[in-house]
Amino acid sequence: KLQEQGKKCVFLSNAPRRASKVKAVLGKFGITEDYYIDAVSSGEVAYQMISALGAKKYFYIGPEKDRDLMNGSGLQEVEADEAEFALVTGFDEDNSTLEEKLPQINAALKAGLKMYCVNPDLIVVRQDGTKMLCAGVIGNYYKEQGGEVIFIGKPYKDVYDYTFKLFGGAKKICAIGDGLETDIKGAINVGIDSLLVLGGIFKAEKRPL
Repeated sequence: KLQEQGKKCVFLSNAPRRASKVKAVLGKFGITEDYYIDAVSSGEVAYQMISALGAKKYFYIGPEKDRDLMNGSGLQEVEADEAEFALVTGFDEDNSTLEEKLPQINAALKAGLKMYCVNPDLIVVRQDGTKMLCAGVIGNYYKEQGGEVIFIGKPYKDVYDYTFKLFGGAKKICAIGDGLETDIKGAINVGIDSLLVLGGIFKAEKRPL
């Protein structure tokens, strides 16, 4: 319907991985690249931002599946006491808790590392309705403990600046999503319209909005 009306569509995801991987997942859902002009991920924006820092070594906190995020950047993954910053992408399992990452979090705090949190989401909802903790939980805890955190992803400005360039100067933009703290808050933060989808995160919610 958007295409029929000549609307441009970009998928903006808080996935802590490169945009090429996001496009592959969209394809598995039947959303092929002819449906949109591009896909942007927090991982892609983080890769571009961090690659430009001039740093050489980082400490990684996250699952094995996202460990390749900085591949090709020239940066080296090292232990916390050798690193220039910490990079967090999330948890290992669907049922993981914060305790799983506390040893690494404490190591980063002890080393005084700035943390780049490459997914500000607190939870993600699977297709079967199960909920999994996201990197935002680690980032928030790190900040509460006195650590410095840079959040990359919705609702923070950097991902929107990156995305808006793809629209070629369009002024009328609407963000569609199921997250109040990310999709809707992000839209408010950057001054665009928004539409809340009541599926996804809110599908199993019983409380009124």
